Amino acid sequence: MSAPERDDGALRFLPVGLDLRGRACLVVGGGVIGTRKALTLAHCGARVTVVSPEVTAALAEAAAVGLVRHVAGSFREVHLEGAFLVVAATDDEELNEQVARYAARSGALVCDASSADRSQVTFGAMVRHEDATVAVFTDGRDPGHARRTRDRIASFLDRTPGSRGSPSTGAAPTPRVGPDVSEIAADGSGGPDGASLLMIGASVAGALPPGDGPVVPASDASAFARLKWSHRSVRTFLDGLLANTTVREALVWNTCQRLELYAWLPRDMDAGARRRLEEDLREALFGVDPAGLRVGVLDGTDARHHLLRTACGLESELPGDRDVTAQLETACRSARTAGTAGPRTVALVEDAVALARDIRENTTWRDFATGYCAAALARVFEVDGIRPEELRCVVIGGSTTSRSVLTALRIEHHVPERQLAVVYRQHHGQMKELRAALGNGRRLRVHGYRDERVLRALAGADLVVFGIDQTEPVMDAETLLGLRDLAARPLTVVDFNSSGSVAGIVGDQRAGQVRLWSGRDLDRAVAAHVAITITRPGFAEAVGEAELRIRTYLGDVAPSGAPLATGEHGASPAERTGRSPC
Repeated sequence: MSAPERDDGALRFLPVGLDLRGRACLVVGGGVIGTRKALTLAHCGARVTVVSPEVTAALAEAAAVGLVRHVAGSFREVHLEGAFLVVAATDDEELNEQVARYAARSGALVCDASSADRSQVTFGAMVRHEDATVAVFTDGRDPGHARRTRDRIASFLDRTPGSRGSPSTGAAPTPRVGPDVSEIAADGSGGPDGASLLMIGASVAGALPPGDGPVVPASDASAFARLKWSHRSVRTFLDGLLANTTVREALVWNTCQRLELYAWLPRDMDAGARRRLEEDLREALFGVDPAGLRVGVLDGTDARHHLLRTACGLESELPGDRDVTAQLETACRSARTAGTAGPRTVALVEDAVALARDIRENTTWRDFATGYCAAALARVFEVDGIRPEELRCVVIGGSTTSRSVLTALRIEHHVPERQLAVVYRQHHGQMKELRAALGNGRRLRVHGYRDERVLRALAGADLVVFGIDQTEPVMDAETLLGLRDLAARPLTVVDFNSSGSVAGIVGDQRAGQVRLWSGRDLDRAVAAHVAITITRPGFAEAVGEAELRIRTYLGDVAPSGAPLATGEHGASPAERTGRSPC
């Protein structure tokens, strides 16, 4: 007799209880997710080993008191010996895949934090109340939704008459626990500790006036060249921030157009102490004398309003810029990796991204919203006469820019997937997003961009796009010009790096048969697009509709901390979309 077919509503994972007392469990990865998994397992009586070059402060403390064992270093297959359950929880999806594959081969149960498809075990979002444990599962599809549902259950149990005690969410204490989105009030406060939101930042002038939003002074665009922070620099700054100040949670949003810090401070902080902290943060971000930069400071509702307008593309040089939401998501992921973005910050970002998507999809703002990369590439294709169906393209870098470029090439310009390739050294925790943007194109991970495999890929390309974000060039003109006989087959190079990715080719120079589009060229191309867009019929009305949505959204949040504005189905934008971007 054949097995019955699995229907669409069937469970992928069966919620069961595991007795892990005395069982050997291995966690690969010592970041925020690895910390949460390791402490949960340890709380259940498992013998936990964590393999990671570095770990969070919470894991270090757990290791110091013998709750877990930390093996400092990279994962090796020998670490699997005797493990009953293996958790792959690094920020490198390829490494997670390798760990999962080796663990399955060894006979261990596998939980891959980056892929439910590679997992036999998934952790539910738990709440313990009196003698009962409730776990919420989404079959690995949306952990954020599971956590928010868990928190609502916890709140309900706490209010239930006859309850003997407050529910405990999760099996072990985790650092910097905050509220879900329903606990953030209009004035920027959030959670039972009443933390207050602060924004300190600088940005270039947007194409639109501030409208209903708070006014942030515009800075000189040329000054932003020296404000590029590497992911390591952001991590170092955030680590020091929570270790040495009263900041509860924080994220840094750093792009070519803005450098903004969003931080949660104690609400009852003395005015003088708060002022001194703001001055210290400003100096840490921009230096003592930030020439060309005009730094703005916003609190509470104004900080939230500015974040929402920026996420919707109302503060950008390109009105409606879709790329800003991806940049915000990346900033949130970086902060979570650093351990500085707890549920309070994640909820703030999730709701901003969800509201921006809701406005772009369900108002006339959708008719004008595009991405910077898409607008720039449209001009490149037009001027250089590029035919997408014949184009062979290589994108350099694993950044958010590269992801936006790949999406624009595949979706908007209809370049066949088999003719796309991305070359990267690091993906900064967004491999899943890069894969989605690339489709069935080719991925090539390398140690350096002068690798022989990179040069071979470039030699066969018609279009090379640099999506990296570094202050130093990664290639020289001589190498680029020596790829092949460019007189017989020209090469178009598009460089989104404002500092320049190729040494020896600058500005509008055309060397040999290489047609270069520099960062400045692309800015001019997008400026031309903007000049046309803002004069199109209905543009002003679309801006007004987006502004009204944001204003209504903020106005529907009760200062007491009641839930945020709900839509026609009684859910916040994050809940309506079902997406958890961070």
